[in-house]
Amino acid sequence: MNKYNLINLLSDVIEISEGEKIKKVKLDGIKIPIIQRDYAQGRKNENIIRNRFLEALFDALQNNKELELDFVYGSIIMTNNNENVFLPLDGQQRLTTLYLLYWFVGNKELKDQELTNLRKKLLGFTYATRITATAFCEKLAEITFNEDPSKEIKKSYWFHKRFEKDPTVIAMLNMLDAIKIKYEEINTPLFNNLNKLCFYILPLDGFELTDELYIKMNARGKQLTDFENLKADLNNWMISDSNKMKENFQKEITYNNLSIPYYLVLLSKIDNAWTNIFWNQLLKVKETIKEKENSNKFKMVIDPFFMNFISRYIINTHILGSAKTNLEIELSIIFRFFYNEAGNLKYNSFELYEEVFKQDNVIENLEKTLDTLAQNYEEITEIIKPIWNKGPNWSLTDERINQQQRILFCGICLYLEKNTFEPTYFANWIRVVWNLAIDPDIRSISPMINTMKLIKELSIGSENIYAYFATQEFQDIINDRKDFFKTQLEEEKIKASLIINPNWEEYILKGESHPLFLGNIGFLINDNPDIDLFKKRIENAFLLFDYSGSNKTFSKQHDLFRYLISKFSTWNQIENFIYSDSENNWRLILRRDTDYQNKQFIKEICSFKSIDKIKEHITAALLIESSATGWNANSIFKVRKAHTNLYFYADFCSWMQKTGANKVKWLQEHIYIVRPGAWYDKVMIDCSRNELITLALVEFKLNSEGKQCGNSMFFKEENIKFTKHIGERLFVIIFGATGYFTIKEKIEEVWTEIISEDYTQINTIDELRIFMNNYKSKLETNVDKELLRLFE
Repeated sequence: MNKYNLINLLSDVIEISEGEKIKKVKLDGIKIPIIQRDYAQGRKNENIIRNRFLEALFDALQNNKELELDFVYGSIIMTNNNENVFLPLDGQQRLTTLYLLYWFVGNKELKDQELTNLRKKLLGFTYATRITATAFCEKLAEITFNEDPSKEIKKSYWFHKRFEKDPTVIAMLNMLDAIKIKYEEINTPLFNNLNKLCFYILPLDGFELTDELYIKMNARGKQLTDFENLKADLNNWMISDSNKMKENFQKEITYNNLSIPYYLVLLSKIDNAWTNIFWNQLLKVKETIKEKENSNKFKMVIDPFFMNFISRYIINTHILGSAKTNLEIELSIIFRFFYNEAGNLKYNSFELYEEVFKQDNVIENLEKTLDTLAQNYEEITEIIKPIWNKGPNWSLTDERINQQQRILFCGICLYLEKNTFEPTYFANWIRVVWNLAIDPDIRSISPMINTMKLIKELSIGSENIYAYFATQEFQDIINDRKDFFKTQLEEEKIKASLIINPNWEEYILKGESHPLFLGNIGFLINDNPDIDLFKKRIENAFLLFDYSGSNKTFSKQHDLFRYLISKFSTWNQIENFIYSDSENNWRLILRRDTDYQNKQFIKEICSFKSIDKIKEHITAALLIESSATGWNANSIFKVRKAHTNLYFYADFCSWMQKTGANKVKWLQEHIYIVRPGAWYDKVMIDCSRNELITLALVEFKLNSEGKQCGNSMFFKEENIKFTKHIGERLFVIIFGATGYFTIKEKIEEVWTEIISEDYTQINTIDELRIFMNNYKSKLETNVDKELLRLFE
C-alpha cells in the first residue's frame, strides 16, 4: 500500500483499489466536506493534543525521518470543472494541520517561482463547513507574512469580524501561533523534509462502501440521546419499504399473550425486559463513584451501557461472518467504527448498524442473547468470572473492554445464541473460553480475531463441550491447527476426559486457578499421570511458583530459573531462550511446546516426593558445569563456557534480571548476553575475560569504573577500558572484543601500544595465573621501568 504526503493529494496521481484492480486517479485538491465538524486541533483547550502532535511532526522534520500519520479515509468526487477532489471523512484534523504547516514553512523558506508553485497547490485545499472558512483558505493561499502570521492576518484589511466568529478560522490562527513557536525553537530549514510526513489513503470507493454511507453516518443531529437515535432508526428500518426483511419484522407473534408485530416486540423488550441487564450495571457504576467528588454529576442513564453491548455484538458478528483476512477486517469501516475500547462510542447514523443487522438471523440471535441474559443475569455474571480471580471483575457492559474480554463476550453470546441456558454446561464452556482467551500471545487485534473464530468453531459443541471434546470432529479441529492453540486444545481434551471424575476435577481446577498458570496445566498432565502423581505435581507446582513466576524460596537467587537453564543441552536452546525470570516469560515457558523440553524439565521436578528433594536436586544441578553441544566441534568450549556462566553464578543472573540483559548474541566471534536495544549492557561470556579482568583489577590496583555487573565478577561492554595515571602519564588498559589484553599510553594526543596479548586461549584458572605472570614479566623487562608503577 502506497504512502502519500499532502502535496500528493493536492496535485498528484494516487492509486486506489477497486476489488482486485488498482486504479490510478489524478487528484486536484482536498475539500473538507460540509458534514465535518470545525477544525479542532487549533482550539485553545486542545493544547495538549496540539503540542503532542506538533512535537512529533517537528521531531521528524528536524531529524529528516519519515513519520507515518496512519490512515486517512475519504471519497473522491468529480467537480463541475472535471476536477477530482478528495473529501476526507476521517483525517480532517491531521490534513488541516499539515496544510498550515506547509503554508507557514513554505512562506518562510521559499522564494519566487517555488513559492508561487506552492501557493497554487495550497489553493486546492478548502473547507466547505462554513462560507468564512472557505474564504479564509482561499485568501491564505494568496498571502505571505513577515514575522507573526496570526497578528498580521488579524490586522489585514480583508479580515472582517465574521472571521472571528468562525471556530475553524480561529483554530487555524491558534495553530499558526503554535507552529511559529516550534519552528523558531528549531531554527533550521525544514521545507525539503515536509514530504516525509505521510499517510495511507483508503478511499471508501475501494472498500465497497459509498461515500454517501459515511456522509450520512456523520450528518445526523443530536436532539435525542445516542441510544434513542439508534432505537428510532432501528424502528424506521424494520418497517421501511426498502427493507427486504420488512415482512419478517411485521409478522404477528404471540408475546405476553398478545398477538403483535415482531418489531413491536423487539422495541418493547428494549424498553422493558432488557433494561434490567443494563440497570444492574448502572447501579454498580454508581456505587463505585459515589465517594468521588463528581458523583453529583452522575446521570442515571442506561443508554451508554446498551450502546456498549450493541457495538460489541456487532464486532462479533462482523468478525465471525467475514471471509476476509484479519487485516482487511481490521481496516474495514465497520470494525474501525465499532472497535472502541473506551466505551464512549457516539451514534451518528444507522447506516453501519444496518450493514450488520440486515444479515440473516442477526436480529434474532441478538434477541435470544439478550432474552437469556435478562432472565439469568446474576447467575451468568458470577459464572463468567475466571477461576483464578473470583473478586470484583469485568462485566458484559463495563465501559472499557480489552481483547481477552472481547473474546469472552464472543463466547458468551455464541453459547446463548445456540443453546438453552443450563448453568453447569455454560460454566464448562466458559472455563474453556477463558483458557483460550487468556493466552499471553493475544496482545493485538489479529490474534484476538483468530481466537474468536476458533471459539465459533468450537461453539457447535458448546451445549456439552466436554462430550464434544471426545468426538472425532474435535480431533479433526486439533489436527488442522498450526498455531499455539493446538497444544491448548490437546490439553483441554485430556482434562475433559478426566474432569468427569470429582477427584480429578478438584485438582484440575485447583491447578487452573494458579495465578501464573491461568488455566494452562499441560506441563503437569500431558503424559496422562495417575491421580496420585498429578496431585503431587500440583502440590509441588504451588510451592515452586507464585503469581510473579518462581516463588520467593526460589526467586531470591533465581535458583529455579537457573536450574532450567542448566538443563539445556544444545546451542540452539541456549541461543533462542529468553533469559528473563519474570511472570510473562515463565507463562510462555510453561505454555509453549518447543523442541527444547523446558516444560519437561519442570514436570520432572514437580514429580519429586517433597520440596526438600527438589531443593537438593536443584542445588546439585547448579554445581555441574555444562556439557552442552556446540554448532560444530570448534565451538564446544565457547558454548559450554557461556552456558555455565549463564546459570552458575547467582549474582550475575541477578544483574541480568535487573538490567533486562536477556538475549544471547554472537558478536565479533564471541558469545555475549545482551540487553536488546542497548549498546552498553553486553557481557562476553564464552571465555575467561571476566576472570582475567577480576585478576587485573587486583594486580593493577584498578577501579571497576562502572563496568562491573552488579556484585558479580562479570564486566560489561564489548571493549572494556580502564584508565590509570602514573604521575602525569596516562595509560589505558583494554580488554578488547577481539580477544586481546592491551596497554596503551597517550603520548602527544596519540595512543601508543605498549603490550598486547591474546587472552582467548585461557581455559583454566592455572592458565589464567600463568598468563598474568607472563604479562607482568614482559612489563618488567621493558626498558621503561616506570611501567612497573602500573602495579602500584
